[in-house]
This record gives sequence, structure tokens and C-alpha cells, in this order.
Amino acid sequence: MSIDTVADSIRGKKTKLHARLYSAYKRVQSLEVTLPKIIVGSLYVERIARQQAWYWFTNKFYYEPLLRYRCACVGKGLKTDGDLPYIVGGGKIIIGNNVTIGNHAAWVLVSNLYKSPELSIGDNTSINYRVAISVECRVTIGKNCHIAGETAIYDNNSHNIHYENNRTMTEQDVAPVTIEDDVWIGLRSIILKGVTIGRGAVVAAGSIVTKDVPPMTLVGGNPARVIKHIGERECRGPLPDGLAPYDTTPDPCSTRGTAEY
Repeated sequence: MSIDTVADSIRGKKTKLHARLYSAYKRVQSLEVTLPKIIVGSLYVERIARQQAWYWFTNKFYYEPLLRYRCACVGKGLKTDGDLPYIVGGGKIIIGNNVTIGNHAAWVLVSNLYKSPELSIGDNTSINYRVAISVECRVTIGKNCHIAGETAIYDNNSHNIHYENNRTMTEQDVAPVTIEDDVWIGLRSIILKGVTIGRGAVVAAGSIVTKDVPPMTLVGGNPARVIKHIGERECRGPLPDGLAPYDTTPDPCSTRGTAEY
């Protein structure tokens, strides 16, 4: 007779003995143990201290060195959050100063159509947990950006919409994504190919961005639309200087279209 069979018999209370054993088991489960506060407090402090020490050690001596090794260029002050991004492909990764990378991220930089996909992350930018970034040509994230958890950023459609040739991706399915400085992208947003998000813009949580976002605007919805323009009152200070026009440097991907639906 296996342990599982015995456990099923006890749960089913098949005999008086099984019923008594089940009753004893429930009483043990409901037992409350009261310890002096000084002991409980000491155990709590010890647990937090041990967790924080291990967190610091693994980040500084394991995850961060590994990420620095994988990237083409990394600035000072890199911070990981208890994990290394799951990186697929041999594309180029450039990370600026004081960048924070959340845990359980996935970065795909596989060279299917372009020789060297490139992911660039600017200074003082924070990329939160479970952010997925798929790069076929180039994804550029500016300085002082906040990318909230579970956001997805794609510069490609992954597959062609037409069934011929097993929906193999073509150059028309790829266009670079540019997220300019001081942008905040809310939780679980999706940024699709060919999009430029202007400086100081905010993307509301759960939005799907299929077209360019003007600077200093709040957008939201599916597809994302301008909800309001952000002025000095919302910023609680002067507007960012410059708001320079988008980069007009010729780009091998710049002629591609936006996402098809």
C-alpha cells in the first residue's frame, strides 16, 4: 500500500481510525504557536538582513558581472534586481550609467534580417520586472526613462501576416523603435514596431502603441491615442529643455511601415 493510498483513506475517513487520524491532523494544522515578541522580532530582523545580504551579494558578484560581460558597453552604476535578463541572440547591447534592470526580463536580439540588432538604454533609466524586448534592427531607449513591469517592446512583427512561405518575416515587418528621454511607460503596455515616443510622454498602463507619440503627451488605450497634453502644472516645474525634433539621420530600417492589423 502506497503513501498516497493511505493519505486518500485518511482524507476519505474510510474507517474510524482514519477519521481519528484526520481529526488529529486538522487540530495540528490549526495549532497556533505564540512566541515572545523579542524572539519573533529577532527572527524577523535576521530573515530580512539575510535576504538583503544575499540579494546584494548575488547582484554585485554574479548577475551584474555577467551582464557586463555580455554587453558591448556598460556605464557606471549598473543595478540588477536579483536576476539576469534572459538574452537570446548575439545582437549588440549598450547600457548607459546608473541603469536599473528588473528581474525575469527577456531580450531577444536574433539576427534574422539584419546583421547586428542593437538595443541601447540611456543613462538613469529603469526597466522593471518581466519586460520583454524583441530587437531585429534597433530599439533605442533614452535617458531618465521608466519602463514599468511586464511591458513588451517590439521592432518587428515576428511573422509576416501572409501565410505564404510559412509567414516568414520580411523587411516590411521591421522598423526601429525609439523611446526618447524622460518617457514613462505604464504597466503591461505594448510598443509595436516603427514607433517613436516623444520626450516627456507618458503611456498609460495597458496601452498598445501603434503610432508615434508626440512629446509631452499622455496617451492610452488600444490603439493608444492622445488623452491630454502635459503642461508645467503636471510636471510641477519647467518643461524639459529643447524638445528637439526626431533624429533625421538616414537609417537602414527607416523606410519600413508601422504594425499591420
